[in-house]
Amino acid sequence: MIEDLPIISINVKILKFWSFILVHNWRRYISLIPSIFLNITQFLDMYFSNEPIDSIIRNVYFLVLWFNTVIRALFLIANRRKFEIFMENLEYMYYEIKKDGEKPIVSLLDEMTKTARRLSIFNLFLGVLVSTGFVLYPLFSNERALPFGITIPGVDKYAEPAYGIIYTWQVIITPMGCCMYIPFTSIVVGYMMFGTVASHYLQHRLRRLRERGDTDKIVMMKIVWCIQYHWRLMRYTTKLNDLVTYIALLEFLTFGATICALLFLLNIVKTFEEMFIVSTYILMIIMQLFTLYWYADELSVQSLRMAVAAYDSSWLDFKVPARKALVLIILRTQKPLMLKVGNVYPMTMQTFQSVLNAAYSFFTILRRMYV
Repeated sequence: MIEDLPIISINVKILKFWSFILVHNWRRYISLIPSIFLNITQFLDMYFSNEPIDSIIRNVYFLVLWFNTVIRALFLIANRRKFEIFMENLEYMYYEIKKDGEKPIVSLLDEMTKTARRLSIFNLFLGVLVSTGFVLYPLFSNERALPFGITIPGVDKYAEPAYGIIYTWQVIITPMGCCMYIPFTSIVVGYMMFGTVASHYLQHRLRRLRERGDTDKIVMMKIVWCIQYHWRLMRYTTKLNDLVTYIALLEFLTFGATICALLFLLNIVKTFEEMFIVSTYILMIIMQLFTLYWYADELSVQSLRMAVAAYDSSWLDFKVPARKALVLIILRTQKPLMLKVGNVYPMTMQTFQSVLNAAYSFFTILRRMYV
């Protein structure tokens, strides 16, 4: 069962519970419809807003966060079958490595699985922490406020009983939104981490093309297997890129600007409680982006090391046909297995650094203009 695959099981079970993948039931609508309605009222609030700049920036952050949450959920629903097929292939490749029994690779897979599970739990904990900040923020405000700025035409959101109803509604849907947003990132990271393990696996097999007692025919069969496995890895990366590239583009465009705005907000808030909450918002965005770009970069780096592993094999002892096949592997593996943002920018740590640099540059400009 896909939901029992250890490297992604936590996130699959959450997404399955809310009926975004594997099943289709009423829970999907219980979480999605209120979230879409909230996001619409947030856009209306931005259009009609006449609040101070700090409130506007804070509400823009929530608008972007909920917009990304809704888009992720809708994307999962629209591409549910693609995700399920991808996970079925992941399950097959995962247990293929387990069955092969190569101790260094199995140990690496087990360690990566533990890391993926710990990361999923940490992301959920961070999501709970930030969500708690969302709903507690109004308690530290000098005026009556809501966790998320909204505008409902014809309704005075700060008058009773509307205020109590809206506040309760936002408190209830906040953990639902967390379960829509956080597991998507964690499951994609799990996909990337397995791709890294599979790259190590191919490197290991390339370095051991000739073992004691192997004939030239066996060596050639191993080389053919390596070529086929690399082709499977290329398909795996291509399918993964198709599933994440446009979501990554959306976050690339929105989160850079949001980090800039939150840095500016951090510069103008006055109380320690507000500074702590805003800092938590910034930390959440940076952690989400860093995790994605780190493991996408690691996948690319490990795929390039396949060519080195092929060269490190005892190729001098091979016959001419085997040498020619090995050259083919080296040529193919010199092109990295790379995920891209919007099929344009590579998902690497260099791109992540560029996002932070751009956000900080615009922040300094805003700060000078404000002062």
